[in-house]
Amino acid sequence: MDPDIKIYLKPRPANPKFGDRPWMLVRPDFYYGPFFPAWQPVPPTATEVHTVHSPALATALTELYVELLPKIRKCESDIPRIRTAMSENPLSTLKWEGFDIMIQCEDLLAHCLYEPVKLVFGDKAPPLPPRRHRGVKRAPKYWKLVDEATFPLGRYVELVDDIDLHRMVWATIFMVLMENTESIGNLRTEISNCLENTALGYITKPLDKYVIPFIDRWMGRGENNCDSSSGVISASTSSGSTSSSGAEPSTPDIPDPARPKPFFPSRSGRPMKPSLVNGKIKKIKID
Repeated sequence: MDPDIKIYLKPRPANPKFGDRPWMLVRPDFYYGPFFPAWQPVPPTATEVHTVHSPALATALTELYVELLPKIRKCESDIPRIRTAMSENPLSTLKWEGFDIMIQCEDLLAHCLYEPVKLVFGDKAPPLPPRRHRGVKRAPKYWKLVDEATFPLGRYVELVDDIDLHRMVWATIFMVLMENTESIGNLRTEISNCLENTALGYITKPLDKYVIPFIDRWMGRGENNCDSSSGVISASTSSGSTSSSGAEPSTPDIPDPARPKPFFPSRSGRPMKPSLVNGKIKKIKID
């Protein structure tokens, strides 16, 4: 596996916040990229090329595009059958392979948040907390470091050096994975609710925590939840980096209406989610 990763970006217009300095905006529709020719087609308009050396990124990109995404596609085609089985006997769905794949996805998502911490803090970076101890309440200091190190999505970010490129790719992997696991995550929630509403709900409730693999702390449920207004982190931890959330000056940002918007980290680096207000869903706006 070649550890040298080529990254292609589309040209971006000058931004008054940054002057002539390079910047990037990673959006849910990947309007400007990044694109990785070793794993996906590259649009002809993506002419700006960067190369970063990272065995960890090469491994993660291969896992995402070669292993996980094909498995996720296969499981998505199986969702109607699982939903039918759920309506007949919810317990029969607990061993579905889609939930096993979610464990792999959860591990990769965790590394997408942890690797930038190692990049930014180096030897001072703590070890990745164990799976059951990664919540905000149990690891607040760790999440503070994640806040400072992750590359903000949906914002204009100055690209100062290779560290920013690395962080951008980790954030991109995170967003692609979150978007593509949303349907399986929603099914998992349906099954969980169905189990809770049965006469055996008091028995199956523990299974929700131990038998059904989950990525709740990344999908907006579980103890990692936080208010998306809990603070705005620096757009880049590299020296001299700045960010802007203002409108782009010359090229309009018009997301593809046919492309669903995924859950992805808020400005504070943690997942954003719809929240319930008076029993109704309140959408959290992404700038």
